[in-house]
Amino acid sequence: MVNAHPPVASSTVESQFRNARSPRFDLDSVYGGSAVGDGIDADVVKVISGLRHPTLKDKMRVGTAIEPGPLPDNLDQHRDLPRYGQVQSSVREAALRLAQAAMTPEAFQKFSDTLPQRAIIGDNRNDENLVVAQFHLSFLRFHNKAIDYLASHDTGWIADFSSAQALTRLHYQWLIVDGYLKGVCDPVVVDRVVTIGHLISSSSEPSSMPEGRIPDLEMLCR
Repeated sequence: MVNAHPPVASSTVESQFRNARSPRFDLDSVYGGSAVGDGIDADVVKVISGLRHPTLKDKMRVGTAIEPGPLPDNLDQHRDLPRYGQVQSSVREAALRLAQAAMTPEAFQKFSDTLPQRAIIGDNRNDENLVVAQFHLSFLRFHNKAIDYLASHDTGWIADFSSAQALTRLHYQWLIVDGYLKGVCDPVVVDRVVTIGHLISSSSEPSSMPEGRIPDLEMLCR
């Protein structure tokens, strides 16, 4: 009998795997992955650079609401995801070149026509509805708040992108463990897994992470 589905080498599977998401709860949808590696050309690097603030390079770019009307509680207007219509033309042009190389002419035309309204984020599914979009935005703003906090307090942490990214990821992982997992799993089991070290990835920590207490959520949100 002929095997209609013969085994395939893992290297072949990985090379053809289209899901580029990370399994590490490292907010890859927020940070967009690394700008280095196989298949990362100049246009990809340019688009990833558009995720960052245009002048404050340690911060993430946040979108500005267009004609938002009166906002409650004296909120600022920076309450939207960053969108291609608000980034440099070089970033938009890079995105169009990448799309044109990967899409049919019909799909590319639709993409091009709607590009200004599209969010420039690591995973466009996070712009499917207001709740998910605002949750994504909260992490962008948290990252930027971490930069401000580290710059104004003597924590031993460097007020740079890597430190803010690590703090944002660690708080995200803390929310998953304490806010979600312990609500659906036996807390004793969760604590044992965390203690063993199989849940929180040390890859979230920058090489310059100081010893001692990590700035916590309450301090960063004041």
